[in-house]
Amino acid sequence: MTKRLTRALQRGGVVAQIRPEAWGVWRGRDRRGRMIGSLSGAEIDILRLRGDLKPIGGTESKVLIWAGPPPALTESAPVTPDLSEGEKTARRSLLESLLLGHPVASERARIRSACHSYFEDLELVSSAGPHTTMNWATFESGHRIKSARPLEPLQRTRQQQRAKARLATVQSELNTGDFEFLQKLLRNDMTRGAFARTYRQRPALIDRRALHILRVLLETYRS
Repeated sequence: MTKRLTRALQRGGVVAQIRPEAWGVWRGRDRRGRMIGSLSGAEIDILRLRGDLKPIGGTESKVLIWAGPPPALTESAPVTPDLSEGEKTARRSLLESLLLGHPVASERARIRSACHSYFEDLELVSSAGPHTTMNWATFESGHRIKSARPLEPLQRTRQQQRAKARLATVQSELNTGDFEFLQKLLRNDMTRGAFARTYRQRPALIDRRALHILRVLLETYRS
């Protein structure tokens, strides 16, 4: 997404679905004005995965607002637009590259939802205190998912128990190497090339391994 669109959203703009796999960007919540840009469905899924966009209303809302960092205090709009901005190639993480290359919107949404659920379980278990058997608190997931509302103690305990069971299932379904790969993948800061160099494998094999590991996550959080 270009800096121009990012600034518009940070200053109160909205993103709304205009047709399948296409979203428009407006400077304000009143969408009767001119649309200033558009994003693909995959780009929207990446921004939601990062936590930069959130829906207005229910989780399936087709209107999204900015939820990422506010604009820098020193930021000022350029006098003339940077026409080359859209031509620049972003250094995307492996997870984002996989989402960008996935043509099926429902599958991208499932991957995003499973990642968010996994982060939520990590937070629940890491807040369970000294009785936690696995040191999940040391896992730096990057984008933390905040609970919508505080839970009653008993409800929280039950949710923590279910979260522990799901996390244990993921770990039991993967060997040690694949589990470590998953942690690196979900940190969302390593590119495909960085994975290829780290594991000394061709990018195509890295993609295949990542998709296999994500399927384990999808099966665990299917419900």
